[in-house]
Amino acid sequence: MDIQKLLKAEDDGFKDFLFYDIEVFAEDAMIVFKDITGETMRIYHNNFLGLSDYIKGKVLVGYNNYHYDDLILTNMIRISDKNTDKLKIIKAINDQIIAGEDYYCTIDDSIFSLDVFQQINVAHSSLKKIEANIGLSIDESTVPFDINRALTKEEYFETVKYCEQDVQATINAFKLRWKSYFIPKLMVVDMLPENVKYQALKWNTTTITASILTGNKPIKRWDSWRVSPNSEKDEEMLSLVPQEVWDMWKDPEMGIKKCSVYELDCKIEFSYGGLHGINENGAKEFNNVFLLDVTSLYPNIVLKLDVLGNATSKYREIVNQRMAIKHSDPILSNALKLIINSTYGLMKNEYSKLYNPFGAMSVCFYGQIALYDLCCRLYSAGYTLININTDGVAFTGASTDFEVIKEQWEEDYGFELELSEFRKWYQKDVNNYVAIDYNQKIKVKGGDLNKYYDPVDYVSDPFNTFAGVTWTGTNTNGIISQCLVNKIVYNIDFVDTVVGHLDYPILFQYILQCGRTYIGTVDEDGNLYQKVNRVFATKDGVLLKKKKAEGNPQYFPTAPESMYVYNGDLRDFKNFKEVIDVDYYVNLAEEKYRKLWI
Repeated sequence: MDIQKLLKAEDDGFKDFLFYDIEVFAEDAMIVFKDITGETMRIYHNNFLGLSDYIKGKVLVGYNNYHYDDLILTNMIRISDKNTDKLKIIKAINDQIIAGEDYYCTIDDSIFSLDVFQQINVAHSSLKKIEANIGLSIDESTVPFDINRALTKEEYFETVKYCEQDVQATINAFKLRWKSYFIPKLMVVDMLPENVKYQALKWNTTTITASILTGNKPIKRWDSWRVSPNSEKDEEMLSLVPQEVWDMWKDPEMGIKKCSVYELDCKIEFSYGGLHGINENGAKEFNNVFLLDVTSLYPNIVLKLDVLGNATSKYREIVNQRMAIKHSDPILSNALKLIINSTYGLMKNEYSKLYNPFGAMSVCFYGQIALYDLCCRLYSAGYTLININTDGVAFTGASTDFEVIKEQWEEDYGFELELSEFRKWYQKDVNNYVAIDYNQKIKVKGGDLNKYYDPVDYVSDPFNTFAGVTWTGTNTNGIISQCLVNKIVYNIDFVDTVVGHLDYPILFQYILQCGRTYIGTVDEDGNLYQKVNRVFATKDGVLLKKKKAEGNPQYFPTAPESMYVYNGDLRDFKNFKEVIDVDYYVNLAEEKYRKLWI
């Protein structure tokens, strides 16, 4: 498959793309194919004659198809339709894969596919969870997969209906990931030698990055850390930080990972993961705040210290190329950014060709020294430091030395500082804050704040990638972020925020998902529910728990004890205002506020 043709697929409406899903039962197996518009193009049921010809030359797109559907599809193609045991064989392979047992076969040559599931997130969210996150129906078929007979006509049509629904969800997820994931990945694959491009399409982007930089030749690992290209200058650099920090870093084998110092009117924590600090004066609200972020801190340190050895020149070429086209070619820029930003993590990955743990340690230490030095210069000039976090420092004050300090530090280290300014800054700690710039745009950070966004009309546009909605993770209880930010910034009572957002059920949902080790979800009476459920706090409802084959059911952490289960499309949730427990969400917001901000 031509990579350049794939990159231009959107221009012709993805005409060669087929989105598909497979369902397998004891005596029934079916595939549903749709095009990008969601129109069902073809359904195969038990008879797979001509299937190979139908998909040849097409780009198949599935969800987790690299580990399931492509394998089943291969056997549907290869096992002769004259084989009376064909469906039994397919069912046996299906059960083996579903059970988590190893199964391998060479994928049929007629299959060329992309997997929307690949690298979607560290939690490996199911397709049902993604559908739930964006407010779509997650109702499952009532036809059990362990049924030991042929499906009835009614069961067949119900199965097809829900299979079509899953294919549509795959299309929706593909559209959301096309520009953010697939295009950058295809562009970096295109940087590889021609003979490995086809194979590399199934690699993770981290593997592709390492291959591009190293040419499949592992870099030389360092046997100790350093904070200067010339190890003799290490002492000069280390003299910029407190002695106890130097002592901690001297011997990584001692196991001491953090060191806190009280300097610059801040509690500052040095570690093996970055520099963090917060003002110790107890203030939670600040006016006229400056934020200086170091542009591409770790990538620049990687180059300065020559951490990648034989891969450094290629890395420098990519960094320089991105700088040259950053504003003129944003798509290519994002692809190059993917390589640049993956590199530091790969240096800590023992399975990567870029593995260099002492090199990664050196990058981290150098970054802390450089940022701490910037903080010292700002403090000495009379500025009040309020937040120090890995590659940036927020501060207040009216000293006239600000630009001079910035320019001198940039010259000394060879890095660039990006300035942001905020009218108001509210913070609990280094990782929880709300900042408002002079255009009234709100920036939030923190687990209880990061689902804040200005509500959009999700009813008519459910797939809008609105800011704050983690559609690939868990979009649970976003109303609490709304409540906290509205209280902190505008002093709006929690009840007013809750009541004012009752037209947006998606803000109030809890997404509950059982892992693979659980047989499902049950209520107090032992009734079995789906593995993924959407629930809301209500005054008189059920209590769902997750159950394993043995032992007592377990609670879903942080979920309400009285739940209203609604797994349909939120656009059809007509009696939402009648079932929702407003007091529950108001009380939860108050509890979070007391813990977070008081």
